[in-house]
Amino acid sequence: MRKHIPTFLTGICILVIILVSASCSKKVNTYNIPDDFQSWCRYKVGTYWIYRNEKTLLTDCTYVKIFSVETHKQEGDNYKVIAYYDVESSDISGSFLSSFRTEAHSGDYASMSINLKYGDIGFSTDLVTNPHYTKAWYEGQSSGGVVTVFPKEEINGNSFSNVYLCRTESQTWEGDSVIVDGHLVRTIGLVEYKHRVDKVDTTWTLVRWHVIQ
Repeated sequence: MRKHIPTFLTGICILVIILVSASCSKKVNTYNIPDDFQSWCRYKVGTYWIYRNEKTLLTDCTYVKIFSVETHKQEGDNYKVIAYYDVESSDISGSFLSSFRTEAHSGDYASMSINLKYGDIGFSTDLVTNPHYTKAWYEGQSSGGVVTVFPKEEINGNSFSNVYLCRTESQTWEGDSVIVDGHLVRTIGLVEYKHRVDKVDTTWTLVRWHVIQ
């Protein structure tokens, strides 16, 4: 009987090693939107912005109607790596602004898409710390990024600091130039929006706001 004990113990040890190896071989990563970036992109229900059209002088009450948080799962490397990415969305009712959508990509990087009626504006954690503008590599591709950062900007009697001028440039199928500008301020959102098609522009500026983050 004693002769079989070592063999039995050896089998148990091998089984334990296999189980431990199997559990260790699957790596799980969870990526959240960085706390500092949330002040740029998180807008909950109860948030509203009142904008004025600079040509017609009409006002538009733009408000957050739905705020949602999701976790997207991604598997790679023969299912040995599982990653969970947080995604936050603020669905918005308004004449030109439809949503803010933010997605984590790694432990310290996230990107936000400001979805507008006539195009999108991109922003990211990288653009906060390193503002830059990327020109299109080839015809048909959009250019985008941060053109400049205004230390101070006066809009409708309100003073804003560190205003990021985010821009997207593209073309219509007819070849007309399209430029979408968004003046973005931390903890407030868009303070000015301008949409230009072939030198004809529409501009909305912020009059009043209430933000819940």
